[in-house]
Amino acid sequence: MERFRLQTALDIRKRLEKLKQKEYAQQLQVAKNLEVQIEQAQQSIEQSDLQADSLKTGILSVQVLQGHNAFKKRLLYQIDLLEQRLQEQNQLVAVKRSEVAQAGQKRRALEIIKEKRELLARKKQERLERSQMDEIAQNFVLKQVKRV
Repeated sequence: MERFRLQTALDIRKRLEKLKQKEYAQQLQVAKNLEVQIEQAQQSIEQSDLQADSLKTGILSVQVLQGHNAFKKRLLYQIDLLEQRLQEQNQLVAVKRSEVAQAGQKRRALEIIKEKRELLARKKQERLERSQMDEIAQNFVLKQVKRV
């Protein structure tokens, strides 16, 4: 059977698709890490609020309250920054997802062409074999007729 002329292109498309999938997975992991960081910062704020509430029942100094507020403001600012980075990262993830889809479509297009060519080659081979078998059968019949 003939070798598919575009096999090299198909192999390159497959490798390119795998590379795009890897890049997509990496960007998705970065987004997950940002989400985890945001969650941790929010938990730190909650814990700090609980500690400040427990201190309010006892002796509370202005310095402790100011420290708590400064800590909370800093964490809220960090959360805002992380959320902005997460939005940018989610946009990048969407771009990578579309690149993976496009790479898959390009690979699949070549695979379809390859399958069609293989099918045509098989049909051609079957026709050739059938015609050879018909010729052999016809020659056999002619020999039988000549003997009689």
